[in-house]
Amino acid sequence: QAGVPQHTEGMSRTTRAHAEQALDCSRKLGRDPTLLIVADMRLPSSAQRLWAIDPRTSEVVLRTEVAHGRGSDPDRSGRASVFSNTPGSLMTSVGLYAVSEAYRNTKDGSTRRRLDGLMVGFNDAARERAVVLHPASYVRAGWAGHSEGCPAVSYPVMDQLNERGLDNAVLWIEGDQ
Repeated sequence: QAGVPQHTEGMSRTTRAHAEQALDCSRKLGRDPTLLIVADMRLPSSAQRLWAIDPRTSEVVLRTEVAHGRGSDPDRSGRASVFSNTPGSLMTSVGLYAVSEAYRNTKDGSTRRRLDGLMVGFNDAARERAVVLHPASYVRAGWAGHSEGCPAVSYPVMDQLNERGLDNAVLWIEGDQ
């Protein structure tokens, strides 16, 4: 089986190792993901810190910016420094997620994806917190603003992810927790 590429531009060895473990874990849970999305929240929000990887071929199909929760950046430094699974925290939660059903946002017509946190105590409140993978106008090339805890991407990137197929995707969010 393929997996995470040995050398992925911009991805640390630690993040790569954790992403590989997350992929193995998802397979042990009976999933055989066709897309692994890795978001390294240790990097600044100005960096391309999200990778979409085809684990069957070890090909990076996309690299881009991603937002973190404003509660995770109390100093407004552009770096996520604290993480939480608590409703109302407006923080990003780390760990492994299953990308779940699509729905259409009534405000802007965009297609979004619900996320199911698979790690008890770390991200299992994702549904309750309404943490979803969605597009946002505050994410663009070279910069990502703050979400309310969601891994938000630009509109064109969300379109690319939806076109690629998210029905059998998993998401790993890396952070110092």
